[in-house]
Amino acid sequence: MAGSNGSVYYCSTHETSLTHLSGQISSSRLLNLHQIAQSLQPGRSEPQKPFFSQPILNRAIVLKRNLKRGEEGRFGVRKIGATKVILPLDFNDLSLGGQYFIMGEGNLIKMLTSHFDYRDYDLERDAKILTILDILPSFDPFLLYQISEHNHFGIARYYFQMSQADIDRMSQLVKSEIEPLVRLSLGDVGVSPEASERLSSLMISNRDEDPQLGLLRDALRMSADEFSQAMFSWKAMMFYKLQLNVLEPDLKAAASGIRSVWPRGRVDTQYARYVDRAKDAVCAAAAQAFREAKEVVAQYDAAYNAMVTGAQPAQFRRLLLESEHRYLFLGLRVARLDQIAGFWKALAPAHKPPPPIDEMCAALVELDQILCTDLTLPDARDLTFNLRPLLIDDVEIEETLLAEVA
Repeated sequence: MAGSNGSVYYCSTHETSLTHLSGQISSSRLLNLHQIAQSLQPGRSEPQKPFFSQPILNRAIVLKRNLKRGEEGRFGVRKIGATKVILPLDFNDLSLGGQYFIMGEGNLIKMLTSHFDYRDYDLERDAKILTILDILPSFDPFLLYQISEHNHFGIARYYFQMSQADIDRMSQLVKSEIEPLVRLSLGDVGVSPEASERLSSLMISNRDEDPQLGLLRDALRMSADEFSQAMFSWKAMMFYKLQLNVLEPDLKAAASGIRSVWPRGRVDTQYARYVDRAKDAVCAAAAQAFREAKEVVAQYDAAYNAMVTGAQPAQFRRLLLESEHRYLFLGLRVARLDQIAGFWKALAPAHKPPPPIDEMCAALVELDQILCTDLTLPDARDLTFNLRPLLIDDVEIEETLLAEVA
């Protein structure tokens, strides 16, 4: 395999299985442009609003993965949520494996121009999208859509689809949420479990133009275009609301584990003070991110309740149509919290003994990178971890970075 000079690394099926990704569209750690291309109608020309302008890159499988210990040598820093871009060798046979590169290994522009034909395509746009994908902590479709709109990339809506697993998890929540609105629109006579289930299924799907959703559009007093945008925003809010409910017990377990775990062996006093302070800071930052996310959900709940109990749709309508910054703010926090819960599960399974001091400090720095707290090691000469945060904490600065990153 090539070195860290921007080359494309060969990846066999044994090293990275691609066949199991067939049929999966997206998740927080997967953006499967190959599957989206496969799902388009046979014989259909290249999409008019592609994700990447370069057609081969637009068939990539993009993954978020934590680098294993020892892999940081190629980067100079052990990276959480590294972005791996896989290019199938044969679009019709994923068993043949593919070539891949990991963002940050070398000069991105040099790598793209060396391995892709950009004579008729927008190199700057594709490089910007790749850089943003690497910055973002998650590939959830709602977060990606808001970033795309914020940067005016003009990517088609069908690239931002929920996975079937997310659709299945959301079904019951959407059904319970929509019943009061069905009652408001049709009256008690029109309400039935079948009606609520039918409308919730239509809401989760991408069939916003279905005539059966007309009663919801009328209740919200929206045009067809406004209603399409509102449905996407509504699904985003329910997606994050569900994610927070699912994450809450895992985050409590992670916080408890972080506070209680102590390094194995003798610990120098200076490092002991660092570990105590770092654990408190990481847990406090996670708690703050969770509170901020719940506050946004509470704003949604208040606006929705005002509509269904007091027939006051204006606030809810405004919340759905003027949601860009709200969902960017919410999506980034939910994604960070998901990373923390998942990382701690992988780092500290119940059967493992406590880690030694160097691994404990490494774990705390990695959690610090996720949460963007400002921790420093007691002696940088002894531990060579990069403390640069993956994302900055100020949402206004963060949005500027995501809009202007080159």
